[in-house]
Amino acid sequence: MRRLFTIFMITALCVSVLCIGSADDTSVRKVTLNTTQMTLVYPSEGNNEGFLVASIDPVYATIQTGMWTSSNEAVATVDPAGNVTATGAGNAVITFTSDDSSKGKKTASCKVRVAQAVTAVEMKETSGTITVGKPVQLKATVQPQKAANKKLEWYSSNEEIATVSTNGQVKGLKPGEVTITAKSADGPSAEYHATVEMKPVTLKVSGKAKCIAKNHVGNSWAKALFLNDEQVKGTGKVTVKDGDRITVEWVIEEYDKYPDTGNYYEVIDITPEIMTKGLTLEATVWVTENGGRYSGNSAEWRVTVTIKP
Repeated sequence: MRRLFTIFMITALCVSVLCIGSADDTSVRKVTLNTTQMTLVYPSEGNNEGFLVASIDPVYATIQTGMWTSSNEAVATVDPAGNVTATGAGNAVITFTSDDSSKGKKTASCKVRVAQAVTAVEMKETSGTITVGKPVQLKATVQPQKAANKKLEWYSSNEEIATVSTNGQVKGLKPGEVTITAKSADGPSAEYHATVEMKPVTLKVSGKAKCIAKNHVGNSWAKALFLNDEQVKGTGKVTVKDGDRITVEWVIEEYDKYPDTGNYYEVIDITPEIMTKGLTLEATVWVTENGGRYSGNSAEWRVTVTIKP
């Protein structure tokens, strides 16, 4: 019985000594970081900084401090608080080294990759005219050529006027002004200012003239339709684009010793609606007798001008 008690006491004493020894061991055994890999972009306003946190094991170690260093400060620097800043494209290793050297220097490292950011986007052409129904392919490039992410996002300022595909093809939908933008994920962008126009069309112009009331004015008549000051014989043709201007005129003339004339003249501003749907004009032309016993009487003529695409 006494022997067993003696063995128990010796065992308890050994355990106690071990425990006391562990509690007194306050040296740093290991250092770890919150991440071992980091990717940054340079130059960049929003993704050129990272943050590292060093953890000391054990947590009750007497010395909790250490030093941060960078293997390549031309690529990335680190401050005493673990803030990492990209300074150029390339690779670097950020290391935390414990100040406790009682059991050898304990370190932990993070590999940092800094990608080259896009610094500028250049459009081959910055402005131009786009015809409805005739797509135009825009070309944009990024600088520098070694940029890591060369992908561009394309946008239209007004998709009712023109749309743009993911690769920069622009389709005009209706006349107007629109800005197409190519934007890099890194921030820089370039713009193309477009004027969208209708495709030129050929319009057919014809007309009719009918006397509604002679009122004793004349027995012989000449009538002529003019398109842009050229007489129309049958049907006239004119090729126009949106915004052009044409003129039409009906001339009605009464034949006698002293001819009397009346006319209808119109200036027409070409619009997309006219180019697609046409236009019909109708007017009254008065021809007034200027001599003889019926002087002052006016003949009434109804004239029309028909414009068709």
